[in-house]
Formats: sequence, structure tokens, C-alpha cells
Amino acid sequence: MIMWLALSKWKEICKIVNVKDRHPTADLLKKVICEKEMIDPKVSKLFALWMVGKDLGINISFAKLELRLRPRMNLIRVFNKWKRWCEKYAHNTTDLDFRFVFRREALIDRDIEAKSIKDETTMKLMFGEARVNIMRGRYPCSPQDAIILASYILQAVKGNFDHDSYRPGQYLDGLWNIVPQYLSRVYNPKEWENRIVLEYEKLIGLDSKQCYNLYLNYVRQWSIYGSTWLQACLTVPQDGFFERRKEHILVGVNADGIHVVDLDKKSVLMSESFDNLAWDVSADRLDLEYGPEDKPSYITLITPQALLIDDLASKAISIIESLDEIERVKTNLHGGGQRRATIVGPDAVRHEFMGSPRISYSRPSNATA
Repeated sequence: MIMWLALSKWKEICKIVNVKDRHPTADLLKKVICEKEMIDPKVSKLFALWMVGKDLGINISFAKLELRLRPRMNLIRVFNKWKRWCEKYAHNTTDLDFRFVFRREALIDRDIEAKSIKDETTMKLMFGEARVNIMRGRYPCSPQDAIILASYILQAVKGNFDHDSYRPGQYLDGLWNIVPQYLSRVYNPKEWENRIVLEYEKLIGLDSKQCYNLYLNYVRQWSIYGSTWLQACLTVPQDGFFERRKEHILVGVNADGIHVVDLDKKSVLMSESFDNLAWDVSADRLDLEYGPEDKPSYITLITPQALLIDDLASKAISIIESLDEIERVKTNLHGGGQRRATIVGPDAVRHEFMGSPRISYSRPSNATA
């Protein structure tokens, strides 16, 4: 379950957060949501409030713009900024509808997430977000992945499989609610159902919480899990206008690396950890170098969101380096050990991960909303 809060007037916001000064912040609204959903304050750090533009549908499944709001941002002021952000980062001045979305925080480590989530409410929120990403092709999956994940959904929603009451075809009506529709040509609907049922009947005895946990543990194995998605294309759009691009590419950034997904083909073009990445960035272009340093591969992405990608990736690397520094101090306290260094120069920041140096130029600190 992802919470969509369609708010168009400041009075509506004030009514929801119940504040007298009528200056609600993102953090205040987040706290209200957590209280209403009875989410443990210790677990609430896994979530954030996002501002998400109009979604173009399940087949071209991305919003025009998705921005994570800082905790102290005034929700009234963001209304006035939204049009400017859309024009700057999406080349769009029409269809300016947006929603506030309560969902997973950016750059949360998947292991920390797994260890922190114990209650069913929080687990269901994470499950719902992962399911949406899979159904819409942000997490491209194989037919076998889809079959296994669909069986978890059936067990969570319908309970134990009943051999006596089962009739072939009874799950066909909701088939594309549990299987990504872009995989519909792999098997005919009856074959999909047969294959899902074979997995479904293995899950007898599991409750919904266990199924949500199985689902999440399955997708957490994927390198792209937990990515924040930004839009791009591979060729310069007509007249340089991003809305006229021919390709629909998503660039995902998570705590581990950068990932590039072709939404049209529902395939992963690139998925690399930060220690195998280097990039150059400008206002509307991102050049990625990845793979072995002696034989690297390259991909160029055209996007007005390049600075947002760079800023988010830079923050992820800063988090990694902070954790490395803590680990280094612990190692030194116990004697010896290798050190992972960060060398800062006048024009670039070099990140050295155990002998694998990478450079990223031009990291503006004001690139995010």
C-alpha cells in the first residue's frame, strides 16, 4: 500500500495535520501519517514524504517528476515551486497535477531495512511499493520471478490453497493484477494460472505477514531494489524538448549504485555498484563509465534531471564513506587493517574504494528540491 494524498489547497493540508499556525512541514505531515497508521517512530526513519507528478500509466510507468521533500520544507511553499521544478527538470509546464506520497526513504540500506521491519503494517507498506515497481516495469523481472511473486500475493490475500474448491480459470480475472502485463505474451492466461498454482499450493500454512516478508526478501536480492527513479533518454529529443523524447529510460539510484532501465523494453541496460562507476555531469547530460577500468563500457543519458541524479549519487557515496570511516576507526582501534581513502582535489572528488578510484565532476549541492 502506498499512501497517495491528493492535496490542492493549503486549507486541506492544515486540516490533515491539524496545526493552528497553518505552516505545515513535510516532517509534520509524515508524523501524522505514522501516528494514524501506528508506525513505530523508530521505523518511521525508513519513510519520507515525496512530491510526485502525474503518472502516465502502467505501460509508460513513470511520473513526470518525483522529488523527496526535506523534513522542514513548508508544504504551502512547495505548491508555488512545483511549476518551476517541472519546467526545470521535466521541460513540462502543463499537466502540473501532483500528489504527496508517503513511501520509502531514499538511500536506505536494504539490510538495515530488513532488520528494522518487524510489524505487518510497515512490511505491507514496503511490499506495496515493491509490488508497484514490479508491475510497472521499474523492477524488470523474469517469468519465473513473476510466478513466484504472484504465488506469495495469492497466499497473502486469499489464504491457503483449497484443492477441493479450486476450479481451473478462477484466478484469470485478476491475473494481470498479480503478474506484470508486459509478460502476458510469454504464456497464455491458462498456462500462467497453472504455473502460479503449482507454486501457490506449496505455501499452505503461511500467514500474510510471512508472505509479505518472503516477497520482500525475494526482491531485495535484486541490485535495483530501493532505487529512486529519474527520467532520461538515449538520444537528443526533437528540438531539445524532453517531453518529445523517443525513448523512456529510468535512472535508479540506491544505496549501492546506479541502475539504468529501458521502460519500453522492460530490461536493465546497466546496473553497477559505485566502486565500478565514474561519471561526468552537466545540466542536461550524464556520461557513465562502468565495468573494469582496463576495459570500461560507456552510456550517455540525456536528461534535465542529470544534476538530481548526480546529487543523489554523491550523497550515497558520502554515506558509504562515512560508514567506511567508522569501520576504519574501529579497525585501527583493534590494530592494523586497510584504509579506504577519500582524496579531495580542487576540481573533482575522487572516491577510492579498495584500489578502485573513480571521479565525478561538478557536484552542485543545490540540485535537489
